[in-house]
Amino acid sequence: MNFLEGTIAFAVTMAGLATVCTVLIEVLHRLLRLRASGLRHMLAGFFDKVLLPKLTEKTGQQRQDEDVDRLRDHLIGAMVNNPLQEHLVPQNGPGSWLSQLFDTPLVEHTRVTTEEFLRRLPETEWYQLMGPLSAAEATALLAEVADKYDQYGEAISDYFKRRAQALSLLMGVVLAFSLNIHGGRMFEEFVRNRDLAQRLTAQADQLDKWVNNGNTSSLTPDNAAAIRSDLSTIRRKLTAYEDSGLPVGWGYYPNCLSPTATDPGCGEIVDHIATEKRQQAGKLQRLGAQADGTLAEQRDVTAIPRHIMPLGGSFIATANADWPRFLGWLVTVTLTGFLIGLGGPFWFDIAMKFSTVKQAITDGKPSAPQDTATAVAPAGPSARREQLIRQIASQTEAKQP
Repeated sequence: MNFLEGTIAFAVTMAGLATVCTVLIEVLHRLLRLRASGLRHMLAGFFDKVLLPKLTEKTGQQRQDEDVDRLRDHLIGAMVNNPLQEHLVPQNGPGSWLSQLFDTPLVEHTRVTTEEFLRRLPETEWYQLMGPLSAAEATALLAEVADKYDQYGEAISDYFKRRAQALSLLMGVVLAFSLNIHGGRMFEEFVRNRDLAQRLTAQADQLDKWVNNGNTSSLTPDNAAAIRSDLSTIRRKLTAYEDSGLPVGWGYYPNCLSPTATDPGCGEIVDHIATEKRQQAGKLQRLGAQADGTLAEQRDVTAIPRHIMPLGGSFIATANADWPRFLGWLVTVTLTGFLIGLGGPFWFDIAMKFSTVKQAITDGKPSAPQDTATAVAPAGPSARREQLIRQIASQTEAKQP
């Protein structure tokens, strides 16, 4: 039972660390404006591959590069600019340049649905140059553009998903090395310390809310307040793990700043270094190469009890003392980082499955199978989109002279 409880506690802890990793990635997306940049690139590609050929076919003339750049920039601006930008970002006055530099990217749209794209399209110079259009022509044009935009939207969503997965793995490794998270040491401690395992397992319900909807308010529009909220959430979560007695941090191997009996790696390294010092002192004594005072100092150093003898946080000393163990630590922490990068939902699902097994063993009853919903793909464009296309087409025809 200890092994099962330790496994559940390990999965719950990994789910929490993975969610911290997810929030860090969200902060990174905001600070580097990765979503806005990706949307701009997608819109630029959509204009060059879809809209510009349509305009060339309609007008029968090739446009100069300057005109193409202007039309492209106008389309992108119409899609990503926030209508409230003038009110949210000061245009004049002291410090306005600083606000325009930092606040403008934060109020830009980072996602434009097909319906939103269709609503804003008539405001662009490209659409105006496509006229005059009858209602039937505008309907056919908008329907074709909407279908193409759906394809581009799916492609960019798939790209964002794969990039987020890669960033999650990378951020997991960074988090593992930053906090010295050793999966093997953590799992052994959970199996050995049942009280710690039960404390971490008790956080499962709270973690479920944190993973699924506890942070949704901070994962919405990009703004400075959301970034501060995310960072505060990370600090609270990491502080909670530290207070719970989780065996992570640089007090453990390989830094061994405070060796304890719960980390045998530090004790073995300290014993190894103390043995080397005794051998060196014995060699100096045999060769008679040092004065008596120096030999006495060497004997005092080696006489320090191993449980209070610090290594000074030296990676080099640790690696030189036992490089196979140090290499094993590097590999294990890297692997732990990759496991963290699998994501909070993955580990929470693992924890729930093992909890079901534990409950079945405790009650002596087989666990009930979980219902799985079958996703049904939507068939064709929505009625709302069709109505929007007809409305825009009617307005287009009405504006014709």
